[in-house]
Amino acid sequence: MMSFRTIAIAFFALAAAFAGALSPAAAADKVKLSLAATNDPAYLPFFVAMDKGYYKALGLDVEPVYVGGGIATPGLISGAIQFSTSTGSGISAIIKGAKLKVVMSLSESPPWKLWVTDRAIKTLAALKGKAAGIQSHGDLFEMSMRNLLMQHGMSGDAVTYVQLGFGSAPRLAVIKKRSLPAVLLTNLEERIARKNHLLGNAKMLVDISQVIRAPNNGLAVSTAMLANKPDVVERMVRGTLMAVR
Repeated sequence: MMSFRTIAIAFFALAAAFAGALSPAAAADKVKLSLAATNDPAYLPFFVAMDKGYYKALGLDVEPVYVGGGIATPGLISGAIQFSTSTGSGISAIIKGAKLKVVMSLSESPPWKLWVTDRAIKTLAALKGKAAGIQSHGDLFEMSMRNLLMQHGMSGDAVTYVQLGFGSAPRLAVIKKRSLPAVLLTNLEERIARKNHLLGNAKMLVDISQVIRAPNNGLAVSTAMLANKPDVVERMVRGTLMAVR
């Protein structure tokens, strides 16, 4: 039988360990994670990981930053953001020499379609010189559109790219008001538009998810982050995969 002294020592050792776990020295690593949407199922694993506490359980204090890839990628390069889910934009920057790495990818094709608000526009060629709505310059929306145009023998600059800003509302407004000849809608935005009878005479011209392959909705980091804090990167990937499962 254990003596009172042994039990007391064990108790105080446990109390000290518990207090240490709550001390500032054991504080979670704070990181910023960019998300290009708040309501798109493509980003669900990241919200699940935050909501269910998977990141927290791995010692991470994750702050979401809601910006598109055109803003997130420069933030990643500067160190203002530690993780970006806009890996398509990250890859574009890597090709141009940016010191970034994509450490995981959850999707292999962009989840959106090209819609035109005038049914008289029946081909991509008919869009030449006209405007197309994207989220932000340099993001996967723009990259996908450029890739699509080049696949059809056109210049990536054949259309004018209009930045609509973050979120679904501006793109749905384009469909409703017919304010631009063309706009890229996510699959979720298409369902919302149908449910609310916003499509009217709008027509889906190309299902980009079927013709463009581009890793996206993963995690991109700076090479400095990967070299200096590999444990943080590993825990971020693990927490995300826990949510996926």
